Amino acid sequence: MKGDLTVRLDHDGASLAFFYNNLRPRWNEPEDSQDSAPDISPDSSCVLKVDGDKLAYCLQWQQSHLPTTSCMLAMVHNEMLVVHVMLHPESFGFFTYYMPVYCLTEEDLQ
Repeated sequence: MKGDLTVRLDHDGASLAFFYNNLRPRWNEPEDSQDSAPDISPDSSCVLKVDGDKLAYCLQWQQSHLPTTSCMLAMVHNEMLVVHVMLHPESFGFFTYYMPVYCLTEEDLQ
């Protein structure tokens, strides 16, 4: 399983897009136990529409140069975007942002 992530920001008079390729899911089980991975169709996709200002606020931690172990992004179609950051060392803690999304119709996806 691998996938691509496209982040597109549309604002009055300007539009930006960022592309991340070959992303892989992170499982808590050892990599050799592929039996525990969920059965997901290769054509699966998730589209979310979030407020750009709220997303920028959630990503401000990158500017403070906090020592981090990992950052995970979880997307739930038409429900929420979750940004979860593990600090370094891991015993120091973590923080999680839950962002509501704008509900998309089939017209919005075309």
